[in-house]
Amino acid sequence: MGALAQDLAGTLSPRLEEEMQRLLPVDFRVAALLIIPGAGSADAKHQIGYATKQFCEMTGYEGPDIVGHPFEWLAGPDTDPVALSDFLAALDNDEATEVDLLAYTKAGVSFWGHLQVQPVKRGDGVIEGFAVYLSHAEKTRASYLSEAWQKIEDAWTSDRRDVD
Repeated sequence: MGALAQDLAGTLSPRLEEEMQRLLPVDFRVAALLIIPGAGSADAKHQIGYATKQFCEMTGYEGPDIVGHPFEWLAGPDTDPVALSDFLAALDNDEATEVDLLAYTKAGVSFWGHLQVQPVKRGDGVIEGFAVYLSHAEKTRASYLSEAWQKIEDAWTSDRRDVD
């Protein structure tokens, strides 16, 4: 069973509780999934309310390590701050997004994670929180560096054209 929200400061909305109850019977089949409630206060911003067993197995964290803690603890020394910022901005702006992020397990081992964020809405369209699906990304450190180098080359080429 995944991590539950009993350790989360405050209570989850009825819609998020309903979503968690819906997921419990299929937890073993669900990809690594987090439920992040909407920000109730600055202190509770991006706190994790629920994590599936798959998420715990993928990251090495157990329920008490996850629930009530901010999402950012998956980041580490080599996590791209822009990618992390883009992910957090999607949460702040109530948007769906996908991002590849160099994340870290509890043991400190890095891995490329592909995060898909979907807002969880009530029937009236109000966003109650987010479902965040985590899977292994196809990226490698070499492909990330290759992309970064390509951006540098593109910027250099663009700047050189502006000079000419």
